[in-house]
Amino acid sequence: MPVKKVSVEVVLPLRQKILRPGKPIDQCLFDGDRAKESFHLAVEENGQIIAVASYLPQSCSFSSAQNQYRLRGMAVSPDHRGKGLGRELFAAGIDCLKERKCLFLWFNARASALDFYRKSDCRLLSGAFQIPDIGPHYAMGKSLS
Repeated sequence: MPVKKVSVEVVLPLRQKILRPGKPIDQCLFDGDRAKESFHLAVEENGQIIAVASYLPQSCSFSSAQNQYRLRGMAVSPDHRGKGLGRELFAAGIDCLKERKCLFLWFNARASALDFYRKSDCRLLSGAFQIPDIGPHYAMGKSLS
């Protein structure tokens, strides 16, 4: 299934269902989602969005690289996990970032996703920390230079 660029409105319902269950949809919109340089990717099957990821221009303190981006809101529908969709989304995002001359990608990974990101050559940037009402996370990153 091909990965395609979509508007933020397309990613919000799955983001809400998987990452912010029970929260109003407006609480699923992140700062920077509507920035001109931000982009959102999705995989669709039979008219339904089954996987999403967003990439926002945002720097972190873990790298001095210019032109950094942050991955946010990556989610795959439970019925479609284990089929490589997350890997496809992540790889498509990296391709888009390289076209934009991004040098460093960073994100806060849920503890349950550490192995997924490690397999994509991402490295830990921090120890565990809690995001209230969501759970344990780790800052992670990947150099794209």
